[in-house]
Amino acid sequence: MSVEKPDDGIGRGVTIAFGVQTLTVLSAALANLSSVFIYCLFAFGLVQWLGLVPMMIRDFRKGYRLSVKGMAIMGAIGLLLNTACAGAFGNLPWQHPHFW
Repeated sequence: MSVEKPDDGIGRGVTIAFGVQTLTVLSAALANLSSVFIYCLFAFGLVQWLGLVPMMIRDFRKGYRLSVKGMAIMGAIGLLLNTACAGAFGNLPWQHPHFW
């Protein structure tokens, strides 16, 4: 039987995941590279997992099981919202081959 961490919780994981998602978008915006910024906004659902998966593995090994669940929930929500937005705005100019 594992001992639960006193500061473990789904809210902790959601907060960490929100921070990773925010930093992903801000870093692309601050880089001032339009193609990177567009990529991070429209492929954000996949790019965010590059930051979330290592954090999830680390927290899982440290025993923060509920935090890992919170990060997975927030990552799934981010991926679903990104997919919905990409589908809703599917005819944007930069999604056509002649744009590049």
